[in-house]
Amino acid sequence: MRYSVDRMRFLIKERTGKLPHELKFSAGLARYADALLSLLLDDAVLKDRSVICNEGFPLGRPIRFSSSSIICSYEVIALTGTKANRVVPDFGRTLRARIMPELLLPAIMYDGRRDIQLDIVFDESIWHTIEEPYGSDLSQLIPNDRISRSLDYRKSSSIPGLQLADLIAGMIRNHLLRGGNPDSFSTIQDARIIHFSKK
Repeated sequence: MRYSVDRMRFLIKERTGKLPHELKFSAGLARYADALLSLLLDDAVLKDRSVICNEGFPLGRPIRFSSSSIICSYEVIALTGTKANRVVPDFGRTLRARIMPELLLPAIMYDGRRDIQLDIVFDESIWHTIEEPYGSDLSQLIPNDRISRSLDYRKSSSIPGLQLADLIAGMIRNHLLRGGNPDSFSTIQDARIIHFSKK
């Protein structure tokens, strides 16, 4: 997806006069979010040869999203029954264990007849111990033999898809917390992955 990310980077350069090294929502991209998402879904991705549309998967647009929203302070209260600033042992591991089934639900529930490949890449600066709850190949979480699984950890600067994930996550968070980017949020919700086709 390097082509798509580079198109988005050059759009930012047109607006700001500076070419960012990578896409990061926290670098002030909220004001350009709608234009960036529109470019990704309606233009760049149609010309991006790295994006493959598989027959039998009714994705419509070839790029779809899944997300999980968490308010950490409430999670702590739920786990401890006490105040939100209490230290909870293995809290990060607990959150990962809760988040992963939600993010991977379409794969977990897949009961189709065709084999599919699921390549999962995590931002190594955040998810470097994700294997702890479910095993390094996620086989306990996704036991389906029709799904080939791979799991990797990389720097976001080297993986365009991680930069897109950061951008999308930022749009979702900005809308949930501040009501920002309502158009982008609506588009993302419409493009959520619910299930894979059984074909």
